[in-house]
Amino acid sequence: MDITDDIRRRFRDIQQSKDKTALIKYLEELLSKDENSDMLTGFCLWNISDLYAMLRMPKEQYDCHRRFSAFVNKLPAKYQAWCVCDTTQRFTLESGGYGDFWWELYFSAAAEPDISDIEGAIFEMHRAALSVNPAIKTPYERTAAAAENMRSFLDRSKDSEHIDLYRLVYAALCLRAGIDSGINMADICEKFLPLLSRPDSEQKYLPGEWRQINRCRSDKNKAQVGLNSAINALISIGCDRDAAELYRRALSFGMPKNAYIESRLSVL
Repeated sequence: MDITDDIRRRFRDIQQSKDKTALIKYLEELLSKDENSDMLTGFCLWNISDLYAMLRMPKEQYDCHRRFSAFVNKLPAKYQAWCVCDTTQRFTLESGGYGDFWWELYFSAAAEPDISDIEGAIFEMHRAALSVNPAIKTPYERTAAAAENMRSFLDRSKDSEHIDLYRLVYAALCLRAGIDSGINMADICEKFLPLLSRPDSEQKYLPGEWRQINRCRSDKNKAQVGLNSAINALISIGCDRDAAELYRRALSFGMPKNAYIESRLSVL
């Protein structure tokens, strides 16, 4: 069985109810079916792990993520990025004492040199690794290694149509981590603001689907992701006025309001 439109509809229906336990149960039921495709199995395991991460249940997430990584290890090497492409999953595992496990998976995936057809997934992987959380005591050596890996990714992706997004997110993450990126965030933000008025592409795929993780982003989505990263980075280093100004300008260009950003800003 593969990921069908019926599965996507059922997933979204349960998701809207905000009953994460019910969604885990549904995904486990899907996993129990015979002859599932690799894409369906990976999607289910990724989302079960993600739901446990959002529920702040690190032991349960660790048990699922072990199942996920064992499954991915049977696939072509490029799919290793599937296991380490989400920040919340990483932070919950680290908070529960399972950080070494996540970072072993990350460094193994980062060692794969070929990014020709998994550029989107590799970006998400390095983005997750370079993210910082004041409540999580990630060893600086790991953060520095992630920054170096992402810098190398930028070098190899210099001809990508998404390079401005990659550079802006990298610069924002480095700013939060106290690492000099050598990139002027303001210049890229100015380039992205007009893109907020562009039409967005339809979101057919669900979170956790390989095709969603490794997708080609629309101009509007790139602008939203990049600008949100920049604004949150400015807030994190105490530059609330600069963050508020950029946020107000983004809203004027058509970016939707962001409750998380507004909850963090001391001035608006």
